[in-house]
Amino acid sequence: MITKLTDQLWISGAEDLQHIEPDMFDVIVNVAHGWSDYETFKHLRNGPLLLQFDMWDHDYEEVQTPVIKVAVTNILNQLRIGKKVLVHCIGGTSRSVVTCMAVLRKLEGFDWVEAETFITSKHGPAFLLNRKLLDVTKEEW
Repeated sequence: MITKLTDQLWISGAEDLQHIEPDMFDVIVNVAHGWSDYETFKHLRNGPLLLQFDMWDHDYEEVQTPVIKVAVTNILNQLRIGKKVLVHCIGGTSRSVVTCMAVLRKLEGFDWVEAETFITSKHGPAFLLNRKLLDVTKEEW
């Protein structure tokens, strides 16, 4: 499900990427380790800017936090210049959710609970939030 969080910030899982048209987003941000499948993005070659921030989908949360910070900074820079940004991950381990929570903290001034509640209200409670990744990210920020 591709979910609109704000006018410029969207979130999705990898399963939705084949449904994206080249003009839907200015920037697509992958916060997973590697692109899931180059063929998935073949139709987007002349479309949006594709940004990659390598985050693993297993218990390396402690090394993820610096990567999340770089991803958030880049996402905020794109949003500040008016770009429409989609953030996604692969594997259902909440990397896109935690990244978007951090973006919303900076963009909207939310605390962590407000950011989670906001995303849940838009994206639904179906996502599995990686509490360990969130806790490590909170400690660093």
